[in-house]
Amino acid sequence: MINDKHNLPLLQGCLLHSNSFLSILLTLILLGGFFARPVDAQVCTGPPTQGSITAWTKSAAVTVNINPAFGTRENRAIRDVFNNWAGVATSLVTFTFTSSSTPITGANTYQIDYGVPTTCPCQAETGGLPGAGRRSTAFTIIHPK
Repeated sequence: MINDKHNLPLLQGCLLHSNSFLSILLTLILLGGFFARPVDAQVCTGPPTQGSITAWTKSAAVTVNINPAFGTRENRAIRDVFNNWAGVATSLVTFTFTSSSTPITGANTYQIDYGVPTTCPCQAETGGLPGAGRRSTAFTIIHPK
């Protein structure tokens, strides 16, 4: 006859080890499911090379006019984007900002407005004109929706 008092530690040890094994197995299955999920990533490509006709002249001082229809937070975000690009690489281009409902024109100007893009059914449109083989003026129209 089996003496239950003597086999109890053995039985407890087996249960303990099987619970540990099951815990580890369950953890690995959960982690495997977590790490093995497919990733929805977009394919990134570099910007198109458009040549010098779309680049500001080295060391250009560009005046950016932001339509006051943009709120304070939007205005600040637009300025931050331009300041992130100021002086990139060896361009030494700088940006100063104005806020007027009258569009800015002339050499080294960039106008930002709300409006419906005219060249595509998109959220924004950017373009500009060259002058002396370089970018002279630029604009961005951002859809109000």
